[in-house]
Amino acid sequence: MAFLGNLRKLLSFLNDGIENPEIIKFLKKRGLKDGPISSYEDFCSIKPLTKFELSHMQQQNPPFAGLVDMEIVSKVYLSPGPIFNSKVAEFSHYRFYKALSKADFNKNDIVFNAFSYNMSPAGDMFDEAAGYLGAAVIPAGPSDSRKAAEIIEKTGATAFTGTRTFLFNILKHLGDKSRLKKAYLIAEKMTEKDRELFASKYGVQAYQGYGTAEVGLIATECSEKHMHPDIDIFLEVLEPGNFQPVDLGETGEAVITLMNGKLPFIRLATGDLTIAENQECGCGSDEGFIKGIFGRSDSSVKVKGIFVHYWQFQDFLEENGINGKLVVETTGNKDVLKMISNFESEGNLKQDFHKKFGLKLESIEMDKNLEENGIIDNRDRLKQS
Repeated sequence: MAFLGNLRKLLSFLNDGIENPEIIKFLKKRGLKDGPISSYEDFCSIKPLTKFELSHMQQQNPPFAGLVDMEIVSKVYLSPGPIFNSKVAEFSHYRFYKALSKADFNKNDIVFNAFSYNMSPAGDMFDEAAGYLGAAVIPAGPSDSRKAAEIIEKTGATAFTGTRTFLFNILKHLGDKSRLKKAYLIAEKMTEKDRELFASKYGVQAYQGYGTAEVGLIATECSEKHMHPDIDIFLEVLEPGNFQPVDLGETGEAVITLMNGKLPFIRLATGDLTIAENQECGCGSDEGFIKGIFGRSDSSVKVKGIFVHYWQFQDFLEENGINGKLVVETTGNKDVLKMISNFESEGNLKQDFHKKFGLKLESIEMDKNLEENGIIDNRDRLKQS
């Protein structure tokens, strides 16, 4: 069975660490047995929670389906789905300071944070993480890459948090004017070729990690560039759809449990495909690692750090009275979105799409015979290790 994390710690958490009685009631409805939880098999009696179910539950009982105590919530965010996300405690909820520390971010750095601060937790995740380490933060959020390069040059920023695409675009503008020496990237896959190019051409040592809006840090790279789960995470790799365990080395869906008794994220199905390896690492860890994220278990996609869920896209098509397919491709180092539609609606599809998803459609192609809707991800680097 492919799971990574401390099973003894997980069982102790399930038996004694859940603080909210509403979470326990919820888990019992999803199969949690009465009495002590003494094995992984007992744990597997709990039905995994999908993002679609989470969104539906929140719509029925907003904002958090009654599973998060509002008295302890410090911030509320809204992610595509739609899914409301809560922040319940500084540092201990998102925990990305651990990831930045492994990437050698420190009090001497000036960090250009390119993640959004607008209704998305990503900006806050890295802002607080850099602050925890004593670094100064430039809270830039998404911006024009030329303007971002100008700010980085004038402030002497030494570190970057954001996506690999945006970093590449900024570095092209900076040329030899850059003082950037380190970067931490999530939301897009960085290949080893990307990493080598960042280092050899631009002098930037880049690390990457994996996290979600719900739980923050899931896994981060060590000095050997293996991605180990955080100690507060129990990570399973299960067959998409039926959620049966796969073997180590096989591809499956990442299902995560955050061992935080204030939050209901127990067996949360991320929709992300990964591979677990349980072997020793040169960094000294013997708890295993994941080999990366290799696309989605459904037809949802993540582009520039933003999810387009398949059910959201279906709603968009119905709102416009059309059939359509969304296609994601890579041109150079840039992810682009295009849409194929059976006919042109009366509204402005590009504008409507941007309003709903916050992403730009590069083009809309016509196919009057199109009958099936769908999302197609043609990015080759998602398949690379």
